[in-house]
Amino acid sequence: MSMTMDTQDSSEATDSAGTPVKTPSGLIAELVPLVEKAKEVRRASTAEALLFNYVLANGAPKERSLPSLLRLFQGAVDLDHVEFPLQLKAFCQGRDLLHLACGQTLHCVGFRALGARSYSGVDENVSLVRKKFRSRISKQTIDLGLSLSDVTRLIPGITFLKSNRITLSDAFDGIVLQGAHKIIDLEGTLAQLHRALRPRGQIWFSHDNFFSWGGHQSNPRSPGQYDPEDADQQVLVDWGHVTFDPPEGHRFRTSLNRLRIVDVRRIVDTYFEVEQWKEVPDKASIATRLTPDLRRKLNGYTDQDLLTKQVICRATKRM
Repeated sequence: MSMTMDTQDSSEATDSAGTPVKTPSGLIAELVPLVEKAKEVRRASTAEALLFNYVLANGAPKERSLPSLLRLFQGAVDLDHVEFPLQLKAFCQGRDLLHLACGQTLHCVGFRALGARSYSGVDENVSLVRKKFRSRISKQTIDLGLSLSDVTRLIPGITFLKSNRITLSDAFDGIVLQGAHKIIDLEGTLAQLHRALRPRGQIWFSHDNFFSWGGHQSNPRSPGQYDPEDADQQVLVDWGHVTFDPPEGHRFRTSLNRLRIVDVRRIVDTYFEVEQWKEVPDKASIATRLTPDLRRKLNGYTDQDLLTKQVICRATKRM
């Protein structure tokens, strides 16, 4: 079959019978929008893209549930509750996932849409009937019109447990814990999570370092927010919280474990084989505030203690 080319437009051609034939440039022009659509689906930044991912991972839902399902996905996107599951997309895929301290969030929606085989959320404060959720963008509480009970009805494989303890054994392939610094008995909790994992199961967690500049988890959260007229902030600013001796009942004693990074690593190594250990440094502008006078005042604390903002860990269950 011979082909003739129109020299005025290289994207169009015909064969010997005059039938239009796609040329490489014409084919590329048609494929580019498809590639862009595929990239959008991969980013899962829209409700439609989440639905597409959900169908790929779980099969087609019942047609009558599609409007409510799309509304739920839109709510998760609007609240910015998909960003965290997206960060752990590769970790969650194909796994029975436990999310400890899941909070009142729609992270479950993202994890199941992105390929988690099942999702179990555990939190002592979770409510299945509440229809209001906090937006990570606006920091406002928004009435979604759907509760976590509705979520479990619309998406199979999602369950919640109102508790702060894990008693199951060999039940999960993956465990997620965002905010290990809030677990007072971290060693006891990691022992529970070790039992809950199946052989070669993995845990992912983040730990905000108490001894960093903003490790007190209150104002001032950055030097620019410091109010020298605020007596409470005067106590905390520039690592003041590190040497502060909190009274009984203070949130430093009740809500934060105040573990040094070396101690967190020691506990993790007891139960898990570390695959990834990332120590996220504070900003350079924070490091410049650690003057020689402050270093003398904080004698006994290392740069790892004072200048590491967060630890991110992924580890495999020890057998």
